Amino acid sequence: ARARHGVRPPTGQALAAAAAAAAALPQPNGAAAAGKGGMALGALDIFVLSAIAKIGATLVTYPLLVVKNRLQSINRHTHEDMKYAGVVDAVQRMLADEGIGGFYKGMRVKLLQTVLAAALLMMLKEEIFAATRHLLDVAAPAGRRVPASRR
Repeated sequence: ARARHGVRPPTGQALAAAAAAAAALPQPNGAAAAGKGGMALGALDIFVLSAIAKIGATLVTYPLLVVKNRLQSINRHTHEDMKYAGVVDAVQRMLADEGIGGFYKGMRVKLLQTVLAAALLMMLKEEIFAATRHLLDVAAPAGRRVPASRR
């Protein structure tokens, strides 16, 4: 991946190592967060829910990315059959020539990449939040601790 301003995006291996390190930290009440109903979600719950959400988002947005990429890849060397007049023309011709499956070509690899990254990042965020909250609770004097109802 390309570095921007000297910062490189995290690799899957780095994300997995960070998630494992965060999971090893002590958890207050044995869970990352408690919802309104008082039900606590663990790291695995957060990972699975994040993965499901990202799958849904990718299924909806991937066809738009395919159309955009095809339009952007047109140049003077592109065969006339593959040149599109615009977005509507591209969508109509792709649908007629390739069917609905044409909009999802190459999605398996993209799903693996984006779902794992999003799920690991969300799980890691929740684990870091819980660990930080725990450390703040431990470090705070007894009279200055944040009540559980205000977390």
